[in-house]
Amino acid sequence: MTGPETNWNAATLEGVDAFVFRAHCEVPVRTSFGVMHDRPAVLVRVRDSDGAQGWGEIWCNFPGVGADHRAALVRTVIAPLLTGAVLEFPSALSGSLQRRLEVLAIQSGEFGPIAQTLAGIDQALWDLAARRLGLPLWRLLVGCAVSPVTLAWLGRQRRVSWQGLLSRRTVLRVGHCGPR
Repeated sequence: MTGPETNWNAATLEGVDAFVFRAHCEVPVRTSFGVMHDRPAVLVRVRDSDGAQGWGEIWCNFPGVGADHRAALVRTVIAPLLTGAVLEFPSALSGSLQRRLEVLAIQSGEFGPIAQTLAGIDQALWDLAARRLGLPLWRLLVGCAVSPVTLAWLGRQRRVSWQGLLSRRTVLRVGHCGPR
């Protein structure tokens, strides 16, 4: 990383953990892809040798065993690759990890789960970098963004700059269980 706010010493990753949570739905939620009896979540944590940690979330709504599957991908595939790795810049390490897993994605046909897992790891690496720098994550991301990003929500995609995104109020609907 470069610049006055981003001077730091590289971190050696000590471990990667995945945590599966489920919130039971009293009334099952019917969706276009099936019935959900609970709302799953997978949180991923990366830890460095100095005791700092960063957190990310892995999308896991479908299929019902998706949360456990993605957590297993973290524990059995990604954690061994990242443990001992040096984090100099989050996007560089994420890119390297993605390239290392391309063949596995092709061979297994698990493009979605691997991409979703990598996205959660990328979030955790950026969070770790921000915490090591003593910055809010959004400040680090704004400082590093050099090109527009693609946002995807409700099946729509839109290209906006980070500054454009931060100048708007963004509302996220989180964890709906039950009748609307």
